[in-house]
Amino acid sequence: DLAWLPSYDADFQKFCYQFARDYGWPRGQITGFSLWNEPWEGLSISGWGADMLRYRDIYTHMWQGVDQARREDGAQVLVGGCDSSSNAMDKLFPDGTNAFLPMFDFLSIHYQGLSSNANFKLWRDRTGPRGRVKIWDTESWVANTDDRVAAIVAGDRAAGYDRAMGIFGGNIADTQDYERRLPGGKTTWVHPVLAWSTAASVGAATHFIGERPFQRLLFQNGLPWVMLFGGQNGNAEDGTVVVVGDLGEEFGADYLPFRTARGFAEVRHKAALRAQFAALPADAPAADRQTLQTALDTPETLGGATMTLPASADYSLYDFYGNPVPARDGRIIVPLDGRGFFLRGDGRPGAFARLVRAVQGARITGIEPVAIVAHDLTAPVERHPALRLTLTNVLNRPVIGRLTAVLGGLTLGTASQTLTLGPNQARDVRIPVTGGAAAVSNTYPLAVTFDAGADGTVKYQEQMHVNWIARRAITVDGSLNDWRGVPPQTIIAQGTGAPTLTEQAWLPFRNYDAAVKTGLATGYLAYDGRFFYFAAKVADATADPGTVRFATRDEDADFYPARSYAVRLKNPQIAPVREGDTDTPQALDWPAGVRRYSYRRNPELPAGNFPDHDNVQIAFNVLPPERKKFAPTVPGVMPGFVTTEDMDYEYALNQVAPQYGGGTEIWRLAAPGMPLKHFYPRQPKSPLDGPVSGGRLVIRRDGGTLLYECAIPWAEMPEAKRRLDAGQTVKFSFRVNDNAGGPTMELSNGRSVAKRNGSFHVDWAEHWANELEFGAER
Repeated sequence: DLAWLPSYDADFQKFCYQFARDYGWPRGQITGFSLWNEPWEGLSISGWGADMLRYRDIYTHMWQGVDQARREDGAQVLVGGCDSSSNAMDKLFPDGTNAFLPMFDFLSIHYQGLSSNANFKLWRDRTGPRGRVKIWDTESWVANTDDRVAAIVAGDRAAGYDRAMGIFGGNIADTQDYERRLPGGKTTWVHPVLAWSTAASVGAATHFIGERPFQRLLFQNGLPWVMLFGGQNGNAEDGTVVVVGDLGEEFGADYLPFRTARGFAEVRHKAALRAQFAALPADAPAADRQTLQTALDTPETLGGATMTLPASADYSLYDFYGNPVPARDGRIIVPLDGRGFFLRGDGRPGAFARLVRAVQGARITGIEPVAIVAHDLTAPVERHPALRLTLTNVLNRPVIGRLTAVLGGLTLGTASQTLTLGPNQARDVRIPVTGGAAAVSNTYPLAVTFDAGADGTVKYQEQMHVNWIARRAITVDGSLNDWRGVPPQTIIAQGTGAPTLTEQAWLPFRNYDAAVKTGLATGYLAYDGRFFYFAAKVADATADPGTVRFATRDEDADFYPARSYAVRLKNPQIAPVREGDTDTPQALDWPAGVRRYSYRRNPELPAGNFPDHDNVQIAFNVLPPERKKFAPTVPGVMPGFVTTEDMDYEYALNQVAPQYGGGTEIWRLAAPGMPLKHFYPRQPKSPLDGPVSGGRLVIRRDGGTLLYECAIPWAEMPEAKRRLDAGQTVKFSFRVNDNAGGPTMELSNGRSVAKRNGSFHVDWAEHWANELEFGAER
């Protein structure tokens, strides 16, 4: 831990003042002060190992020094940092007081992609002389090849970043020092700067985008990603259009809206892969099967698609290097793939507006015309619910097609119909279930076809379910006997072999087959007037004694004690051997009168997945947008383009280890009015921090099956209860964690209604949006 003793804080504050005074803008080039690189809690990367209280103290001294230079010397310098949104919220905003808001001018971000947090209302709505909190990407090395630079810079700006830094500096240029021999035998050192080819891409992005303001996505409800940037200094003819066929190349396909609309080249390739898979002999090596399955499961970057507009003297196309791309046969053809391309007007009055109109009417080919989102049934089959399909025409022209749907063995009314969708129009189609028997597994294979003739045929498949909360009182005893007849909600991780289980494996009172070690879990939901009930049955082969009881956690246990000991490493690999190393322990005494602020280990967190434990997280998404901490989007883009908030109530169902008293604990992870936080030791507390009062939880292991059963009072979740009482649906999800690690197990994982989103705790793990709707028995 390189965090200095508090006795040096006054000197550090003086240093910050002098540095900001002498080198701050406009006298110098310094525009911002940030405390430390990636100063995570627990194990960090750059020598930060102190608790957040120490960080807050040092940060305050940094701000005081800079603020003195601003007040007394006219320095125009910002203060901020933390290098991730969750770290900033944990360190500076965990108690709900927002005392650090006036001292937090910018958030620095590393590797958060479309999760810019520019839509976090607290930061967005900050007022004062320096306005809202700025969003700066200061390290995200995801565009380290030439062809990604334009796309990452434009995509970051569209997501709300004020500064974009998606490229490692060492991939742009490097300095090579060498000795040059001169005539007469003398030598001199020279230091040439060598530019790599990526520098040309950075230059092009700077030239064409630079400090131009992002205005909007041209296609607010469709593809491709066409980003409009206004001219500098208000010059209407200085705008730039950036076209990217597939931002999934830079940010990940699962983070984007319309992710079910794929390129036709990928569709053809996947069909060939499925044929190869089907042709494998029975004794084919497992590795061959896994290779093909992985290829089938992995989204491919768009290819073979184009956007064509008429050539004109008014505008030109440039590639990611800034090279002009000539028109062909009177047409400008923009490849639609993972690369970014620039379109610019020639500067004459009205040229940029004519360019935008030309792009608006361009011919787009190579992409499936319709993105399909399938919504689960929200009532039992015998009540004849409707299957709801949301169809979005991602093209900029009308599409007419024949829609056909098959839902397992159920009978659908109007299962085939002709639809007309306007340009970028989204439409809900409700198809009633008119007959058929409920499946014991609560799984109904959906096959949808939309035949749009010349615009192509879309085929989509998904496993659908009945999402239903039964009304009944549950005895919380871990037996699950009270859950007979409740539709199961099953999570199956890929590659587990779970789909081959018989239907009996889904029944709540039977354990899983002993051959199923992990990757399979089933949840059940019920309620009455007092409680929400949840149960889960989890295949788990690795016993976990549990975690700490967070309500009574020893806040000092994760930090070095008053006396520690240094000993020689038995097998040193990276630690240098120093003079004075010895096999005899040497006492190291913490300075007297100073809080022991240095972490000695990573702390336990109640979410249960950092570090990994066996537990379950449950969450409701029920608040309207105006009451959430995050706005649905940022200016200029549609909802769903950036990460937003979908966990209004979240709880961890934890086993408490014997050394911490044993038993169980239901820990409140999120609630309306609670700051976003991860509950580190010594973290300043908000009034809502703590365990659930009046809840009941039983966790029981039976062989290779873990059983969870809980009751949470509705007083904990009044907004969820209010929706149920009004006959409205609620959105619910659960997550299963395993002390042995493994794939992400969340109920909405891979579902078309969801995308990758910062949903459950912890923020930095893979999560899927909480968008599955549940009806309830009245």
